[in-house]
Amino acid sequence: MLGLSLPDAEQISRQEYDLELVKPLRAHIQKLRAKGSKPVILLVYGIPLIIREEAGQEGKASDKTSVAVDSELNLILDYRYPKAV
Repeated sequence: MLGLSLPDAEQISRQEYDLELVKPLRAHIQKLRAKGSKPVILLVYGIPLIIREEAGQEGKASDKTSVAVDSELNLILDYRYPKAV
């Protein structure tokens, strides 16, 4: 089990998502896999639902201003997904 300290809000910024959720979660999952476990992700009350995208962030041409946290979490172990700093 992994507890995270996240903003108490429905939305989270992309930077907060990458640094406070993805980075520790990815490290924890990789550690569990190294021990032979097959970890699962369970989102519970208190996890933000939406990642706010800033307009024009990273040269994105899309007019989409937010994405779902659960959809993004499906990608965090994909080697093509940007690594959190």
